[in-house]
Amino acid sequence: MLRPAITRVEEPNPDTDPHSLIIAYHSSVPHTFTFSVSDPPWEDTPVAACEAVEQDSETVSLSAMELPEEVRDEVESRGYTIREA
Repeated sequence: MLRPAITRVEEPNPDTDPHSLIIAYHSSVPHTFTFSVSDPPWEDTPVAACEAVEQDSETVSLSAMELPEEVRDEVESRGYTIREA
């Protein structure tokens, strides 16, 4: 059985999408988490809110408390504070 894992992270990019942090995560099925990042992202405490979770080509909604621990840790390790969308 696969252990839950982060498979890809796309940081906000000033040239393409400065307000999105995208995290691909695989547990029993692949998920893609899209976080909306505060403007400007270089503030002292940038804030990230989970806007969308794509799972099996469906978009589902999760509260900040329902985020997998690995995803929360990844977001916080990049210096973001998670808040509700």
